[in-house]
Amino acid sequence: MKNSPQKKLRQALRLGHKDLISIVGGGGKSSLVFSLARELMEEGFKVISTTTTKVRYEEALRAPCLVSEITSRDFPREVERLVLREGHIFVARQILAIGKVEGIAPEVADALFKTMPVDFLVAEADGAAGLPLKAHANHEPVIPSASTILIAMAGLEALGRPFGPEMVFRHEIFGAVTGAKRGENLSVEQMAAIFCNPQGLFRDVPLFARKIVFLNKIDLLRNKREAVKLAEALLSDHHAGIERVIIGSLQKREYTVFEKDGDVN
Repeated sequence: MKNSPQKKLRQALRLGHKDLISIVGGGGKSSLVFSLARELMEEGFKVISTTTTKVRYEEALRAPCLVSEITSRDFPREVERLVLREGHIFVARQILAIGKVEGIAPEVADALFKTMPVDFLVAEADGAAGLPLKAHANHEPVIPSASTILIAMAGLEALGRPFGPEMVFRHEIFGAVTGAKRGENLSVEQMAAIFCNPQGLFRDVPLFARKIVFLNKIDLLRNKREAVKLAEALLSDHHAGIERVIIGSLQKREYTVFEKDGDVN
């Protein structure tokens, strides 16, 4: 297994010239969405960020402009005009009275990616209630079918900590998938299982989408060697088909890419 340090998310993720990137899991999805969108915009790319579930209204406002599908008189034309003007916009179905925005349907995300003058569309495709780990309920994830990349995330602060609802969203499902027992410390093997199990975070991945794992908040993990062991476990599972594992810190903008020997950066 080889690794290489990166300062840019675009290089760490090995983005193409046009990608629809869906993000699932826990441990900082919204931060990844907006960090990536900001970086791409600063490099001159046109970007739409969105969600297919719900996000907090204040999170959506991290984009320079928010467009609502429900309230726009001519939604496609407004999206095109504003993304060309601003470089990055957040697209939602509607703003809710509960302080959240409702996301667009995955079919709408597909259509925007294919028809709008954008280089990248970045979609948050599930919810984790702010926790570092999660498992998927039957209705999750909600992934646009045109996705070219699926990123599954976890917060590394959970590794070695007691398993329970304080650490894992939908912990009962997580336990059924990984074998974790409430109160025991989460192991490398159990965290690997939520990515590699067919019922784990890569469930319903589009056929041709690249699978990437992003392990965030390395700065909160005391024994950083455990994170490397997790990357090794993920890449050694040939059935999982994970292309690369990124270990890093979105807050510090530091990323290390792990790949199998022989893979090309």
